[in-house]
Amino acid sequence: MKKLILKIFIFCIAIANMHAVCAEGVHMEKWKCTKDINISGSSKYKAFYLDEEVYRHAMSDLSDLRIVDAEGKTVSYYLHGAASLENQSRIIYASELEDKFGVKDLKLEKNDTYIDYRLIPLKEGADFKVNRLRFLELPSDNFYKNVEVYGSADGVDWTLAASDSLYRVDGKTKATVSFGDVKKFRFYRVRILQNLEMLQLGRMEAVYDFSQKVQKSFVKSAELKNSIENKDKKTFITIVNDDRLKIKAIRLDVSGNFSRSYEIRSLKENNFVNTGVSGEIYSINFKDFKVTKLEADLSNSPISSERLQLVIDNKDDRPLDISKASVDYYIDKVVFEDSGKQGYKLLFGNPYAARPSYDIEKYSVYIENEGQDLCSLGGAVIAKEEAKAYKNVDYKPMLNVIIGAVSIGLILLAAWKLAGKKTD
Repeated sequence: MKKLILKIFIFCIAIANMHAVCAEGVHMEKWKCTKDINISGSSKYKAFYLDEEVYRHAMSDLSDLRIVDAEGKTVSYYLHGAASLENQSRIIYASELEDKFGVKDLKLEKNDTYIDYRLIPLKEGADFKVNRLRFLELPSDNFYKNVEVYGSADGVDWTLAASDSLYRVDGKTKATVSFGDVKKFRFYRVRILQNLEMLQLGRMEAVYDFSQKVQKSFVKSAELKNSIENKDKKTFITIVNDDRLKIKAIRLDVSGNFSRSYEIRSLKENNFVNTGVSGEIYSINFKDFKVTKLEADLSNSPISSERLQLVIDNKDDRPLDISKASVDYYIDKVVFEDSGKQGYKLLFGNPYAARPSYDIEKYSVYIENEGQDLCSLGGAVIAKEEAKAYKNVDYKPMLNVIIGAVSIGLILLAAWKLAGKKTD
C-alpha cells in the first residue's frame, strides 16, 4: 500500500512538471510568422518599431512576440508604446500673479489688458522648460479674445513668445497658448487685446509637454479603406482596419460651417456596438471668430478593431460634404540588448503563447536614457500551412483530483491501521 501511494505521489509530481513545461509554451515551430531584424550601429541596445504586418498577424495585446538569436535562443526585450508615454510626458509649473510691478490688479493701456505671472520652480535653482500656458479660470460667459504672450527672465526685459486666442463660445473652450519651441522664461506677461470688457484670466500654469516629441516617433498616419453612408439623419463612416492598427484619431477633410456630435462604434460579432467614445467636431469660420476641430479623438481608448464606425449626428441639417477620412495610429517600439549573436529574428503569430516576463523591463527607464541603435524589420515569412494549434492543456483539475484521491486514501489507510490496533 505504501509503495502504491508513493507511486501516485511521483505521478502527481510528473503531472505538475508537465503542466509547468506546457504553460511555458516556448516551442518555436508553433509561431506562424518570422521577420529578420536588420541590425545596425554599435550601441549595446537595439530598437525597432513594429509594422503593419506584425499587427496583422500578432495577438492584439502583442503577448506572442519573441526575439531569438542565431542559435534559436530567446532574447529578452521590453515594449514601449505611445499610449502610455503620452500620459507620462508632462511637467507642470504652478504660477502666481506677480505684484512686484503693481500689476496684481488688471491694468488697462490703450484698450489692452496686461497680466503678469511668475512661475514657481519645482526645486530651488532649477531651470524652466515651457512650451504651453494653460489658464485655469476663464470667464464663465461667452468670449473670444486675441492675446499676445511675452516672456522674461527677470521681469524687466520682455520678448514676444506667441500670438494666439482664448475663448469660450457655445460650450467650446480654448484655454491654452502654445509656443513653437521650448521657452525657459520665469516670468510671463499676457496681453489681452481690445479688452474693453476688462475680462480676467485668473490662475495659470505653465506646461512642458513633450508628448508631441513622443508622437513624432510613435504615431503614424494613413488613409485606410473606408465608406461613407448617410441614413436616418446620421452619417456612418466605416473604416476597414484589416491590420488591426491601434487607431488614435479619425481625421476628416470637410468644408463649411457646422457643429456636430459623434460617437465611435466597433464591430463585434457582426454588429457595430458603441465603444463609449464620443465628442464633437466643428468648423466655425467668421471674420472675428475662427475655430475648428475636425478629428475624433480616441487617444484615451485606442481601438484596434478590424472595422470601426464614426457616426455623426446631423439632426435636421444636411449631411456634411466629407471629401476624405484618414487615421492616426499608435506604433510600438521594441528594445533589446545585443548579445553579439546576430541573426536575430522576431517571431509572432501564436495565439497560445503567454506574455513573457523579462528582467530588462525593470530597467527600461534607464535604458531609454542611453543610446539605442534604430534597426529595421525585414519582410514577413509566413508558414505555408497555418501553424498547428498548440493548446496549453490545463492539468490543474486532473492534479487536484489525484491529490484529493491520494488524501482520501491516506485517511482510509490511517483509519484501517487504527482499527487494526484496537482489534489487537
